Amino acid sequence: MASCGALDAAVQHWDSYWRNIAHHVVPHVGHIPLRRLRTADLESLYPHLVDHGRVDRRGGLAPKTVHEVHVALRNALGDAVRRHLVAGNVALNA
Repeated sequence: MASCGALDAAVQHWDSYWRNIAHHVVPHVGHIPLRRLRTADLESLYPHLVDHGRVDRRGGLAPKTVHEVHVALRNALGDAVRRHLVAGNVALNA
């Protein structure tokens, strides 16, 4: 059985993933159907986040946060590939 601390860490990890997706990905590429999402869409997203990504609109995100957004997308798209929802993971090349 997992300890309470390990469970809390796992919950915080998933909360961080969902926050990054909801705040930084959905507003910019959420309108694109999953099967139409392209590497170029993500390649334009990341510089935008660096320059203008803060939720309070007071500048950009730290490179570490943009990397965390990329990791969340890469993992989510990897799950979509395993579930046969998309043919490939476009985040692998972004």
